[in-house]
Amino acid sequence: MRRTLLLPGLRYRYGEAALPLAAFAALLWTLHPLQTESVTYISQRAESLMGLFYLLTLYGFIRSVTAESRNCWLILSVTACLCGMATKQNMVTVPVLVLLSDRAFVSGSFRAALASRRWYYVSLAATWVWLGFLMHRSSLTAVSVGFHESVGWLPTR
Repeated sequence: MRRTLLLPGLRYRYGEAALPLAAFAALLWTLHPLQTESVTYISQRAESLMGLFYLLTLYGFIRSVTAESRNCWLILSVTACLCGMATKQNMVTVPVLVLLSDRAFVSGSFRAALASRRWYYVSLAATWVWLGFLMHRSSLTAVSVGFHESVGWLPTR
């Protein structure tokens, strides 16, 4: 959140308050009771891992906007997106969220966003193919895909 508020389009309005606003949002996120589900229930650990990859995808994009080594951050973002797609189906929304963030905070229009980072968005969209493949071959498509398929639903003694 701090890096988003420090982007060129928002820096003038939120620059001085970026750190306190981001710290407050992080505190709220940490203290929220819903966060205990991803730690206390084994079935929700995939949700926590997916959240990590979701945020890492968005973070890589935001860092690429102001970094000198843009391509490294964009590669990290696509790699995180690919790993997230192998974790849980909810990742299907992240390419759209990144495009919306680009339009809202960086480029100002969809046309400018797609023109300046065409291959990045093609790469993000290509991760949907990986998700589709995993869902097609998974017997647990209604629950999740990826790394946890060998975990049974009955408790063992």
